[in-house]
Amino acid sequence: MGASVVVRKRWSGSVAAEFIPPTGGRLQGDRLSVGGSARVRVTAEGDAFARFMLCDDKQCSLVDVLGITPDKRISYWTQTEADAEGYRGRFGAGGDLFVPFPSGAHEFVVERRSEKEASVWLASRPDRVATVAVRPGGDRLFVKDPWRGTVRVQFLSGE
Repeated sequence: MGASVVVRKRWSGSVAAEFIPPTGGRLQGDRLSVGGSARVRVTAEGDAFARFMLCDDKQCSLVDVLGITPDKRISYWTQTEADAEGYRGRFGAGGDLFVPFPSGAHEFVVERRSEKEASVWLASRPDRVATVAVRPGGDRLFVKDPWRGTVRVQFLSGE
């Protein structure tokens, strides 16, 4: 079993993360090399969304998975040049916006496809991919719940 993080929103509006000791696998901020991938389980309770980020020392590129359609397409948007929390970036592509993120466990794959590109998809739907431009040094992977609800993140595997 991999590392887990429980993310809870404080009523003040900030997000806190409670780290659960890992028994193996990846941790938040581990490097994802070119050609590498990570399998991540996101378990949502109530209103939530998941932010998949690849960061360097100055900025992050990200895919916000806002929801999942009944036929398992992800609702998402992308950002580049965002800060470490995923704000103040340049918005890019999106698909199936404003679909809710259903409660329960969902497995995703994050892949660093090249030095300049990363992708995220539901493990069960590799044909429905969200892709974002990444800076060459942007190889530290974070998965967050920046907005609301409670999301548990578990890194299952990775190369």
